[in-house]
Amino acid sequence: MSSTAMHEEPLRKSILLVAVLALSAATLQGHDFWIEPQTFAPRAGETVPLFLLVGDHFEGEIFPRSASHIARFSAQTPLGRVDVAGLDGQSPAGYLAAAENGSYVVGYRSHRSFTTMELPAFRDYLREEGLDSVIDQVSGLGDGGSVREAFSRCAKSILRVAPGDSKGFDSRLGLRLELVARTDPSRIAPGDSIEVELLFEGRPLEGALITARPKEQPMAATTGRSDANGVTRLEITRPGMWMVKTVHMIPPEEGLEADWESLWATLTFQVGE
Repeated sequence: MSSTAMHEEPLRKSILLVAVLALSAATLQGHDFWIEPQTFAPRAGETVPLFLLVGDHFEGEIFPRSASHIARFSAQTPLGRVDVAGLDGQSPAGYLAAAENGSYVVGYRSHRSFTTMELPAFRDYLREEGLDSVIDQVSGLGDGGSVREAFSRCAKSILRVAPGDSKGFDSRLGLRLELVARTDPSRIAPGDSIEVELLFEGRPLEGALITARPKEQPMAATTGRSDANGVTRLEITRPGMWMVKTVHMIPPEEGLEADWESLWATLTFQVGE
């Protein structure tokens, strides 16, 4: 390889990486963000690639690993808590070593990002995500002006190496907004329901709209609202990969240059083989 070609190759890769990250940053705003393992049922000793995706209704684009975006990327394993390793700017965003039989719960927490929306679009987004109390608070602002929103992501995924004890099939990871499965996905069949608990800063969150969506039929979603204990039951209608999602919006903390702050949480798992 010539000296010129040797210099051009790193430059080409750098330009490509910047373009991918710029596209990912743009598509990240106002969409679901989830973890999609290459398999939810690895064999003992297998290393599982973990992909991050962003989009709507399971139509997503790969989001490469970004050190500046990650606040936390770790997994609860049968051997304890481990960090998820990966190469910055690359996809898969991480790799999970499934060393032992049992359950693995992967968790991802992002740093804040910011976006600005015109008021009519902001109201549409609030309606779509069931954020009724916030709609009431902005209803008198008219259609002029815009809203600056801070947002961050809390994503989880449940994997299992079988055979083995499914104890700990989901774990509380301490994410700021966290969906916790209270029903073992490996024991769910189509027609059953999954019980899900929603926690905000470790406490049950009441009244949030929670949606469960199957990957193979993404428009066939089921929804419910969390009760006083943060719990809802959602019908599982078919086998395959599922995503449970919710959004919580709060006034910004002092010093945060935003009108509102939202937190987005997802939980992915597989039903059946």
